[in-house]
Amino acid sequence: MSLEEQIVEWSRTRPAWQRVVLRRVAEGDALADQDYDQVVEDMLASRAAPEVEFGLAQLPEAAPGDLSVRLVSIEKAEHVNALASETPLTFEPSGLTIVYGDNASGKSGYARLLKRIARSRHQEEVLSDVFRDTNLARPTATLKVRVGEDDRTFAWPEASAPELKRMLYYDGACCGAYIADESDFPYRPSALFVMDGLIEACVAVRSRIDARLEANGKAVKALPVIDDEVKDTEAGKLLARL
Repeated sequence: MSLEEQIVEWSRTRPAWQRVVLRRVAEGDALADQDYDQVVEDMLASRAAPEVEFGLAQLPEAAPGDLSVRLVSIEKAEHVNALASETPLTFEPSGLTIVYGDNASGKSGYARLLKRIARSRHQEEVLSDVFRDTNLARPTATLKVRVGEDDRTFAWPEASAPELKRMLYYDGACCGAYIADESDFPYRPSALFVMDGLIEACVAVRSRIDARLEANGKAVKALPVIDDEVKDTEAGKLLARL
């Protein structure tokens, strides 16, 4: 059984909210503080997490003979940072494409988007334009991807095609993640990145639950001390049994 199959098999024994986290991480979705807060709120309210499919389709594994996957263009970016270009950002199918521009021209905004589209060791949340959008605005974009020799169009983030995860993204932040993170193995299977995301989510949820428990403990009122004169009365016996 491959590592990917073992992860999928193991995930079936986990609570539903953890399978949701695994799928979101596998699809390149960076969880934010409000996502962890919502998990805790659902636990306290006994609301079951939605059942999602998490399988090998969410953990694509390259194999000999697989068609090449190349990003051709990103267009119609809506609510993605402050990107407002009506012209698609295009990439050459082969060779090297250099993207350059002045400060605040949108290079980092596209970089954050690329991290979410492709597979990347380091993730960043794609935010909307704080000066223009409301809290309900959701970042979206249209992607043109060449799989083999066929061009396909995907609507991000609705599209969850496994082909997208066969594209890799690497930058300085990814370099820091590879170097700074402790690891006992010179080679680390790429599928383990979903476990990293689940560990991070579990730590975040645990810290929030611990904070709730500490707050509840501080709010507890001590019971009054029972005087010797009343400890044998009905009221005294009642207090002693609490």
